[in-house]
Amino acid sequence: MKQGFRTPNGMKVGLDMNYCMRYLKSDDDVIAWSVSIEVFSYLSAFLSLIGAIVLMFSEVTTLGAGLTVLGLYLLGFVISQSARLMFLFRLPYKLGFAFYERLTRLFIPHIALIVVTILTGKYLILLAYLVARFVGLLLVMFVIGVRGRRYHSRYGVYFGDTEITAIKLLNIYSNKKIDVNKWIAK
Repeated sequence: MKQGFRTPNGMKVGLDMNYCMRYLKSDDDVIAWSVSIEVFSYLSAFLSLIGAIVLMFSEVTTLGAGLTVLGLYLLGFVISQSARLMFLFRLPYKLGFAFYERLTRLFIPHIALIVVTILTGKYLILLAYLVARFVGLLLVMFVIGVRGRRYHSRYGVYFGDTEITAIKLLNIYSNKKIDVNKWIAK
């Protein structure tokens, strides 16, 4: 079952596309679903970067900035792993992300972070951002590893965060209700 496919911008998803397409009504749903996989997979990075830029203009402490960025990073991960939360944030986030994604191709959000850091002189908040992103990545990798081992021992396949995001988004775009654990067992 795990042949894999790539989304329109080249993100690898370790699921059989033909199997997934059985749950989608039209080609438009397939496109919307595959783009949504990318959108929600980048949510943690999007939230934490925007949060860091906003924090540069506040009177937050370095520790407060680090904890806020970490919280935003983890919130993005939690949203990307929940069908209900993705449904709630789908439209506003997709609209904002379309603009952000175009800018990211030219590294403009990261350049903006550096420019804002220089203009505000909040170098410790930039450091807090980098440390928080690294700690968030380690925490997310730990959760993905534990869950991946659980799925592997239960179903014989490994699913990372991108695959879980893709499966849960099928619930939003599908013409059928999908029980994720039963779907994986097939």
